[in-house]
Amino acid sequence: GGDVLIAGGIPLVTFAAIFLAERALSHGGGKAAAAKQLGITFVVVAIVVQNLFLLLCVFLAARRKRRNIRQLLGLVPLKWWHILGAVALGLLAGPILSWAVELLQVALGYERRTPGAEILAPDGFSWAAFVVMVAAAGVLAPITEEVLFRGIVFGWLRRKTSLFPAILLSAAAFGAAHFQPDPGEAIAHMTYAFGVGLFLAYVYQRAGSLWASIAMHVTINTIAVSYVYLSLREGAQLDQL
Repeated sequence: GGDVLIAGGIPLVTFAAIFLAERALSHGGGKAAAAKQLGITFVVVAIVVQNLFLLLCVFLAARRKRRNIRQLLGLVPLKWWHILGAVALGLLAGPILSWAVELLQVALGYERRTPGAEILAPDGFSWAAFVVMVAAAGVLAPITEEVLFRGIVFGWLRRKTSLFPAILLSAAAFGAAHFQPDPGEAIAHMTYAFGVGLFLAYVYQRAGSLWASIAMHVTINTIAVSYVYLSLREGAQLDQL
């Protein structure tokens, strides 16, 4: 347990520092405001640099403790049908959670919005932006978040407590990491991330491998990116999503 905390401490502190820097950069308007101000090139570069740096921190911390990174994070090989099952669950869970969040927004009197649309496509539609954002937000970001929140946070909680509290607390941490200053955006981002976190922790526990939750998370994020860009291609505006 201690090794997991040590291996995770540096990247988690770094994640918190980057989180606070993003808020300062956007002058209190959240990631969406920063994305609108700075455009897709900055957003993609920021995603790539942030995630690669966090993964490097995990790798170096594990090397420092002389721990096998795959053993530490639960990167156990899976059969192909387990991966397909995780992908199938992601195909179901992503749209269902998006629908549930939209209903919650309306019930609380906020404008119904797709979480993260402005961040994913700050400059509108282009095929190049679509492909790059799928790679950055659809693939790279989920890998990093699974390493941090399921591999490290959930893994540590699972050693300290029973399954249900570990799932709940790790999902709450994942939701909190998606905080936005605007109340409406906060409801959308944090509730959606909390729901996704519940599914991902369960899948990780059930499969016994981080690859399962990575596959599911990549599926969910890729669906979200695809929905935003294909909607824009069909003529929708960002403020309509």
